[in-house]
Amino acid sequence: MAKLAKIECRKGNRRWPMYPSAAAIARELFARASQAPNGKPWSVSTITRDLHESGLKCYVRPKVPSVENVPAQRRFGRKYVIFRARDFVFSDEHFITGNDHGVVSMWHEKRSLVCPREQKRRTNTFSFMVWAAIGWNFRTELVIFPKWQKDEETGGRKAWTMTGEKYKRLCLPLVVPHVKAHNLTFMHDGATPHHKKCVGTYLANKGIRVIEDWVSHTPQLNPIEDVWAELNKRISALCPMNGEELKAAAKKAWADIPVETMNRYVLSFKTKCAAAAAL
Repeated sequence: MAKLAKIECRKGNRRWPMYPSAAAIARELFARASQAPNGKPWSVSTITRDLHESGLKCYVRPKVPSVENVPAQRRFGRKYVIFRARDFVFSDEHFITGNDHGVVSMWHEKRSLVCPREQKRRTNTFSFMVWAAIGWNFRTELVIFPKWQKDEETGGRKAWTMTGEKYKRLCLPLVVPHVKAHNLTFMHDGATPHHKKCVGTYLANKGIRVIEDWVSHTPQLNPIEDVWAELNKRISALCPMNGEELKAAAKKAWADIPVETMNRYVLSFKTKCAAAAAL
């Protein structure tokens, strides 16, 4: 039983269990015409008991970022681990929603009486895209983008989308003065609007250094991702029930995050780089 439970499949950098459950093990044993000591097919409950007796426990498989770009992450980590994290300013976009991102556990007599966590798809609940930047003893205001924009062709409305011009006009003026005044390096990821010609020209004219070799699809390297997780929890604690309440809750939660917490997340960049270098 234990040997079957620990068999792994591999393809490239991906690993997954061949028989992830007691039911899957039961099906495999049935296919092998293997029978329990009583001469009957193995039951799921018997297999579960035997796995526990073998010292095994059923764990949730942890989610990890894609490892398809390990060499690039390793090069990036080795290059930037020698720099001071406080010499950078990190930015990113994020979606805030009315979903419950609060505590995940609760003490009670029965499982059926535990308060559920309401989780809807982002398309089925009120949500907004936001942007911000953080650095040592620094944060921009939280920019909340509109949901809709005018459709010039039909005269109606359509979903708001980020463009290079909007990014340059709405976001960069909030961070560029601080970056320039303190001779810092600015970080933004490889999103298309970030690398439009108008954005590159604007940053170059302002004399702003930018991390040009940021590795794509590596949110685990960006300290602001930890800030977004903190923001989600604080918004949940305020329990917004509509779009306007969500905006107000987001602004309050963002302002209430202590500067010491922000600085701790900024300093984690060095640790993140060290972990990437060791991949």
